[in-house]
Amino acid sequence: AAMQMEGGWNLGGKGQNVFDAAYLNATMPGHGTPFRAADHYNKWKEDIGYLGQLGATAYRFSVSWPRILPNCTGAVNEEGIAFYSNLIDEVRRNGAEPFLTMFHWDLPQACQDQFNGFQSDRIIDAFAEYASV
Repeated sequence: AAMQMEGGWNLGGKGQNVFDAAYLNATMPGHGTPFRAADHYNKWKEDIGYLGQLGATAYRFSVSWPRILPNCTGAVNEEGIAFYSNLIDEVRRNGAEPFLTMFHWDLPQACQDQFNGFQSDRIIDAFAEYASV
């Protein structure tokens, strides 16, 4: 999951996800934090370099919705697009095929705040907008 791998929770224009908010508000104490995680956001090129060394032919990763659309919908975060575009290019340069997971539970906090996230039918249009990016 992006939340478990990337870290960089407040870098590159990423908006908060529901986990960031929960940890910041201490509703999930004692579980470590997603803020640094595996620090893949900062070490992605080094991480991906291991694919070629290991002879990996596939690389599965998750995209962080709030890194693409920090406000749930609306303005696209071009830094987020560049991050994933560069990541995909590097995966291919290292001889592996990228396999993208669009959503792995890091719902933008903005979706939760605006319409109660998955408890509202509005999530359908919001997700469709995210998917269209």
